Amino acid sequence: MKNMKVMDKETQNLLDYWEGESEIAAKRPPYSNHAVMDMFDKYIDLKGKKVLDVGCGYGNIFRLMKQRGAEPYGLDICPECIDNLKKLGFSGKVGDCREIPYKSNTFDVVYSIGVVEHFDETDQSIAEHIRVCKPGGKVIVMVPHLNPLYTPLAVLHPSRCFVLSLPGQDTEI
Repeated sequence: MKNMKVMDKETQNLLDYWEGESEIAAKRPPYSNHAVMDMFDKYIDLKGKKVLDVGCGYGNIFRLMKQRGAEPYGLDICPECIDNLKKLGFSGKVGDCREIPYKSNTFDVVYSIGVVEHFDETDQSIAEHIRVCKPGGKVIVMVPHLNPLYTPLAVLHPSRCFVLSLPGQDTEI
């Protein structure tokens, strides 16, 4: 794969899984993207912002971001997804979120939805989200919590989301 080191078995398994999952996601109804955009609309002004979608899939949300004045970029482990993104006129790179192939301090907003929980190096992935985000930018990492017994914060605050405002200040939303 372009922009990636020799693929280990775990990375190949992730690629195999997400290639199939991305095809399913591409067929989801558009209202599923609006829930994410509602969060952005409420808490983050995207106008004029460079936004990195980590695990972007086919980039179904990019058109909505562009309508709000954002400059969206994608990162996905699946080459087919990035090829599709480029056909739609958007920029993206094939890569692994544990080693994001963008320069440090590039984006105003970096976000991922349901990505970092799929491997053991979650901390490394989040550190990469932070590395490519500009000082003063926003990092948003959303993960599902199917079993809230293992996510005490979800039990105490099931509707809360946190946005990391760089440097070092969590903002509750």
